[in-house]
Amino acid sequence: MRRLALLLPALLLVAACDSSSPEDALVGTWTLTAAQIDTRVTSSTAQTIPDRTVEPTGTIAITGATTASLGSVVNLFADADGTVNLAVESTSPLSTTGYVQLVLLETATESQASLIDADAGLSYNAYFTPRRSLIARSGGRFTVAPITMSSGTATATASGTLRYPDLALTPGTPAVVERFEEPFDGTVRFTFEEDGTFRATAFTPDDDQDVTGTWALVDGDVRVTVTQGGQTEVVTFRTTVEGNTLELVATDIGDLSCTDECLSFYESTAFATPGSISAVDFLLTYRFRSGTSAAARPVPAARRQNERAVRPTLPILGF
Repeated sequence: MRRLALLLPALLLVAACDSSSPEDALVGTWTLTAAQIDTRVTSSTAQTIPDRTVEPTGTIAITGATTASLGSVVNLFADADGTVNLAVESTSPLSTTGYVQLVLLETATESQASLIDADAGLSYNAYFTPRRSLIARSGGRFTVAPITMSSGTATATASGTLRYPDLALTPGTPAVVERFEEPFDGTVRFTFEEDGTFRATAFTPDDDQDVTGTWALVDGDVRVTVTQGGQTEVVTFRTTVEGNTLELVATDIGDLSCTDECLSFYESTAFATPGSISAVDFLLTYRFRSGTSAAARPVPAARRQNERAVRPTLPILGF
């Protein structure tokens, strides 16, 4: 009996620890550290494409009046006739220093090479009529033969190779073919209150925005409901809490309509066989840390003007 009396406090302590629920782990304020969009395609045929979920190896070297090594791909796609178009930078698109960008485009009649050296204030160009092939592709290997561009009396030459590993597509099996991750630093916060109230706050260059609603756990997932401007949005997240980190994965955003034109667009960016992609969907992942931090104003994304097409709008619950 004495032994049982000694063990009872320990047993009660264990029971108290075990009584914590998934709701308890989620309650509080979480600061967004990164948002990731994965594009998944389903192929009707077995084929191998470049794995663009990772950064390529190799660089495009710039020599002459401007010198740089370019390896951060902004845009890469193939036209219907197989010609390759490329936009590549010296640094991450979110960087504000040391920015050099090369854009290579081809039309039915001409080719154009453009180089921007933001720090030096130089813009180089070269035009080729009739069209000249600027990029040679072999599998996941993209080679730029020497191209000389001019800016007044200054010249710069681009050449080099970027290499992606192979990605095998299995018929009927969705595969992630492209991944885009953007870091955040205190600009977005999610708050889950004990009473089921949900609040998201975004700090923008102009003002702050708040979206409120409700949240609940459903079959282990968190379901958030917000109403804004008369429109109700319901998003279900697969939830993982580990220590002071939270990961929310929204898998129910794949109902964006994808017409034949949409499918052909993703075939061109994935370098898949024309007519082989039967479906496209998306995974959206938010990563948070617990607590709040001083909100940093986001850097304007002014360098996305060379994107061939705007990505699907995947807002953070109304933002």
